[in-house]
Amino acid sequence: MALNFFKTIKLFEWQRFHDFDNPEKDDPNSGLAYQDAFIRYLPQINQAQPNQPQAILHYYPYNQKAVLLGGKDTRLPQLQAGINYLESLGYRVVVRPHGGLAVVNDPQVLNIAMVLDKDYIDLTIDNAYQLMIDLVQVSLNLQGYAHIKIEAYEIVDSYCPGKFDIVVAGQKIGGIAQRRFRSGTTVAAYISVGGNQDQRSLDIKEFYARSQADLSYPQVNLNSMTSLSQVLGLDISLAQYTAWLDQVFQSKVNLTTGNFNHPSLEEIYQYRYQQALKRNQLG
Repeated sequence: MALNFFKTIKLFEWQRFHDFDNPEKDDPNSGLAYQDAFIRYLPQINQAQPNQPQAILHYYPYNQKAVLLGGKDTRLPQLQAGINYLESLGYRVVVRPHGGLAVVNDPQVLNIAMVLDKDYIDLTIDNAYQLMIDLVQVSLNLQGYAHIKIEAYEIVDSYCPGKFDIVVAGQKIGGIAQRRFRSGTTVAAYISVGGNQDQRSLDIKEFYARSQADLSYPQVNLNSMTSLSQVLGLDISLAQYTAWLDQVFQSKVNLTTGNFNHPSLEEIYQYRYQQALKRNQLG
């Protein structure tokens, strides 16, 4: 049974981490390393104060172009040729810890994650994915766009297709991944807020062609994806959409600013960051 979104978020006190405050925000590995760190850090907090369970809201946009590869992408027959192509277009290429396949990031794509502790909630895999779908829907509802229905199903000819693609009127505007460590659970999404989605799709399509991908990899169709701005007919900035998401939480809970420099978090992060660097040694 799906969880009630507002009842779920009200179970926790929320810390908001935005990578604009991250001193290493220009490194595309940093946001991913914090993702890995938060699912380890959060249970530590909650064990220390079990009567005030915490959750984390994490925004990690990229201020440069980057392609985040999934584990399967690292097994492409001619991966280096594909990477060389992306780098020639100005992309940084890194390997992400979540499942899935390659996704595109640029200054008009928002990455967002909710990190929760399943010791306090029956958080099945599907329930966690649905919470992210609900968050996107509620963010539109509160702005008067309740007529735009967010659906969740696989768009097979998109890049990084999955069971819980974020879909509007048959086109994908984002995707969701999930990562778990003991009681920590991260459900993360990228949302194409604006920008040229056709070009993103074309770049990934060519990446797979140059990497000699077989039919088990996405056969990217440019018409299968769009952006939130195109859906709404309104040019939305990342800052504006982030504010919409903040309002969802602020309507029910207090959002406190998380501390990137907390000693316990910093210790976990430094180790996870080194692991991220190792993950990117593809030679």
